[in-house]
Amino acid sequence: MKAVSIQTFGDPDGMVVIDAPMPAPGPGQLLIDVRTIGVGGVDAVIRRGTLRGHGFHEGIIPGSEVAGRVIAAGDPADAAWVGRDVWAFTGVGGAYAEQVVSAYGSACTTAYDRSCRATGRTGINFDDVE
Repeated sequence: MKAVSIQTFGDPDGMVVIDAPMPAPGPGQLLIDVRTIGVGGVDAVIRRGTLRGHGFHEGIIPGSEVAGRVIAAGDPADAAWVGRDVWAFTGVGGAYAEQVVSAYGSACTTAYDRSCRATGRTGINFDDVE
């Protein structure tokens, strides 16, 4: 699996595409085939090394949010999630990759539904975006 890693803190040239192991969903996790990643200001702060004293290190795969399709679910996540398009939070890193894991409770379908309303998030259907 391909992923983007911060090999050297600083400018974007310190980020490289690497081969990384395919993640596997653990208990209560979803495995997502990534279609889109969220890139925000905190990603630039991490890339520059500003947070290196707070658990961020060179070699990290950055990013915390993705949109994609669930391809596997670990117990006790509902197997009905497999095949659904979702938005998901990955935690403090790991999103800049072809596949990621996310906690079942940190994902919602990209169609506006009860799972998004319950968490205060709304989703969009990326197939409708021009």
